[in-house]
Amino acid sequence: MSNPNFSTLVATTLQNYMPRLADNITNKQALWYQLKQRGFVVKAKGGTSIVEPLMVARNTTVKSYSGYDIIDLAPQQGLTAAEYLWKQIAGSVTISGEEKFKNSGKSAVISLLDSKVKQLELSMMMEINRQLQANGLGNGGKDITGLALQVQDGTAWSVVGGIDSNTFPYWRNQWIDYNASYGDMAYAQADLQELIRSWTTMYWSCARNNVRTTLIIVDQKIFEAYIAAVQFGTNGTFTIPIDTKMADAGIMNVMFNGTPVVIDDDMPNASNVAGSDNHEVLFLNADFLKFVIGEGKDFVSTPMVTPDNQDAESSKIMLYGNLTCSNRQRQGRITNIDTTG
Repeated sequence: MSNPNFSTLVATTLQNYMPRLADNITNKQALWYQLKQRGFVVKAKGGTSIVEPLMVARNTTVKSYSGYDIIDLAPQQGLTAAEYLWKQIAGSVTISGEEKFKNSGKSAVISLLDSKVKQLELSMMMEINRQLQANGLGNGGKDITGLALQVQDGTAWSVVGGIDSNTFPYWRNQWIDYNASYGDMAYAQADLQELIRSWTTMYWSCARNNVRTTLIIVDQKIFEAYIAAVQFGTNGTFTIPIDTKMADAGIMNVMFNGTPVVIDDDMPNASNVAGSDNHEVLFLNADFLKFVIGEGKDFVSTPMVTPDNQDAESSKIMLYGNLTCSNRQRQGRITNIDTTG
């Protein structure tokens, strides 16, 4: 006999599982993990868009004075805002009438649901990660405003957050065309030293006083090249340090100038893409990035519903949000690392 409380049990179990599902997804994505650690995954109430205030120029009234000198009271400009649209991501858990009949016991229901939620968790994790590395143009522009747009290839600048980078140079990230500056990269010692040189240049280009890059994202081939470069430079006697907190969270990393370097297979032209020989490196400063989530839309599950034309019940899991940036100059991308040489 089927469990008469099946739908209630499924819905309750889903609701209880959602916080764990969200944690599992976000803690395994390096950028999202770092944003959470720094308090830059935030929730916001609704509205037509997400507005990120920007300071684009200094207050020019600040200067030394003595005695009865006049203090400058001139109104200041130099403040503007980037505007990002809300993006929506959803998946679903569906249980057919046949599955419901065959798994009528409470433990069987939970076991069935657990396998379906794990499938959904992995699928959402992969899709969110793909969108975070993309340019936001996918699915007719419905995807997250990802890093391929926020930190772009400088061969062409775009409108980001409603601000045209072609018109306003302050709204451009740092960029190096590796092949144009250093030539092809092979695994000879001299080539690997050039890779480190390019990273050092980008690191300090993104820096400002005590502001430093907080995360470097590469694909597997460049990750291996960086390790080889360090080993060449020290005759294999130096053990590269790691960020232990990130490692404990399950995110493999090594350090460069005190900054974690992580692998992401969704990097543009990643080494897992067939026929790819041109690779990229991202230098990110999480202090100027946020993932803004709609209040009440943080991997929330809907009640189980039965379509009129199906012997099945479904619950949707939804996320409203987007990735925002408040300072593109502190972000960087190295492109066109040709490994065919």
